[in-house]
Amino acid sequence: MIFTVLIAIIGGAVGFYIFNQYQSPHVYKSDTLFVQKGMGGQKISHEIARTSDENPYLVMGLMRLSVHSNIHAGEYDLSDNPSLKTLFDRLNTQMTIKRSVTIPEGLTVYQVINIIKANDKVVDNCPTYKDIDEGSLLPETYEFIRGETCQSLLTRMQTAMRETLDQLWIARRNQLPYKNKNDALVMASIIEKETGVASERARVAGVFVNRLNNGMPMQSDPTTIYALTDGTGELGRLLTRADWKIEHPYNTYFITALPPKPIANAGKESIKAALHPEQHEYYYFVASGNGGHNFGKTLDEHNNNIHNTKK
Repeated sequence: MIFTVLIAIIGGAVGFYIFNQYQSPHVYKSDTLFVQKGMGGQKISHEIARTSDENPYLVMGLMRLSVHSNIHAGEYDLSDNPSLKTLFDRLNTQMTIKRSVTIPEGLTVYQVINIIKANDKVVDNCPTYKDIDEGSLLPETYEFIRGETCQSLLTRMQTAMRETLDQLWIARRNQLPYKNKNDALVMASIIEKETGVASERARVAGVFVNRLNNGMPMQSDPTTIYALTDGTGELGRLLTRADWKIEHPYNTYFITALPPKPIANAGKESIKAALHPEQHEYYYFVASGNGGHNFGKTLDEHNNNIHNTKK
């Protein structure tokens, strides 16, 4: 009888301890639990035990009883000191921490890859920038979970660009000087680099369309910079007259057509501007000195704008 009572008392104490450990908040050595792809339940439970200083066999047993779905790879939040029950609920519901990376408009593929590489939560298996088509990445903010690969992110950016361009291409204005979607994307990339003023994009597009339709070189400085830097980014100095004379398929002072491919990754608004350029009689524009541009219909008017800008 006494033995039975002792067993009952011990069993109750053990049960209370287990219940308490299951329901009570824990203090963890890390703010997150990182579950790598392919990580098994035993390894996950041992990692939980390690970071919580909990008995690994207790954690493993409770986890087997509590987690009834495949555990999704990624990070799980521990910063709020969750109980084991709460943590197991997060594993069940795949409540991973969502991180994000923002790609600004107008960057080259080289620059985008460097942004991704700088994020230590992304697995760095980036290809070289020459292996990714320039202009094929849509600048936006992308959510990801820790452990996603650089290549996976780049693929998602390419898919987003392809879908965006396909959608916008359908509603394009008629009689544009583009043979295909690539030409439109080339134009959008030049617009993106020429102006950061949203209200000017369609007007700048109209200037370049007018020049192309009349057999004039586009004379866009960003294309010459792209030729000189091989797409790696900013030139770091002012362009010279000698730069404008280089024989290069991207130098629109040398060629009288669009470059063969984009010079940067254009945002959605610049693509819209390329497909819906403003109809006007402007053939020239120059920086106004206050962030925007002054537009001219004739060379004399353009030279006058330049002169006024220098005052």
